[in-house]
Amino acid sequence: MAELRFDKKVVFDCLFISLLLFSCLVSAGGGKSQTVALSDAGVSSNAPPQMPQRGGLGIIQETLMRSTFRFSGNGRAGKNVSGTAFVVGSPCPKAPLSSAIVLVTANHVLESIEADEIVLIGRVARDERWEVLPLTLKIRQNSRQLWIKHPRADVAVMYAPLLQVIPTGSLLPTEYLANDDFMKKYEISPGDEIFSLGYPFGKASDSPGEFPLLRSGRIASYPLVPTADVRVFNIDQRIFRGDSGGPVYIAQGGRTYRGALTTGIVFGVLGVLVGEVVFEEKSEQAFDTVVRQYPLNVGRVVHASLIAEAIAMLPKLPQCH
Repeated sequence: MAELRFDKKVVFDCLFISLLLFSCLVSAGGGKSQTVALSDAGVSSNAPPQMPQRGGLGIIQETLMRSTFRFSGNGRAGKNVSGTAFVVGSPCPKAPLSSAIVLVTANHVLESIEADEIVLIGRVARDERWEVLPLTLKIRQNSRQLWIKHPRADVAVMYAPLLQVIPTGSLLPTEYLANDDFMKKYEISPGDEIFSLGYPFGKASDSPGEFPLLRSGRIASYPLVPTADVRVFNIDQRIFRGDSGGPVYIAQGGRTYRGALTTGIVFGVLGVLVGEVVFEEKSEQAFDTVVRQYPLNVGRVVHASLIAEAIAMLPKLPQCH
């Protein structure tokens, strides 16, 4: 029979997540598209919250909902390309109460956009209602890409000063990107329930503010560690065009691990969605080869440790280092 125990780290994490809700980025007025570039990169600092929050697991869900966005840009032949992105806060050693704002998405989405800019659909709170705030973000300057790609994974990261005018509610610290220690300590395993946020076919939730759709599934592959070697794991969830770049995370209260039931919330961003698993069937015809693809309702997720590695490759900000 499992023993009931209190894990100090889990309890601390719950308190820390709760305290995050007392900080928010300063919002700015106007509904027109605004343009920002990498050279404008700034840091976030503490400010009063914009909207009331709930407690427990609701804090985690709302934090990630408010930190996840849809973006789009012109691809080949003028085709519109859309994807999902989320933001995290990278610590500033010079300013302990501030964080560099980093946008995370799937590299293949940015690469498929030929334009130098994307439009990110942000949101602001006015009179306890969310309003859409489109922002134009430069991703290339003089034909040079402004994001960092992980050399071994479909991950892209870049500074996102645009969030100085978009309240996310609280900026999720990079320490919540799950690494091997997290995976081993909490015994993250096949069959564990996970959650994902995204915009399938560019579709947002029906509520005001263009918030992402939340879906759940389970980890569907093994092994999960070492993450540097595994790199990609699977989840039993149907992935659609537009979902790529969204966060996949675990948020569980009262988890049993190391033979004991632990109170508190186990939370970590496990990775970023990058695509789906398909089965290809080729048939030779008289004059050509026909390829049919059958989706297996299984998603592909790059481990969060590789997101952290990509963030570490970003140029240092003078404000932070």
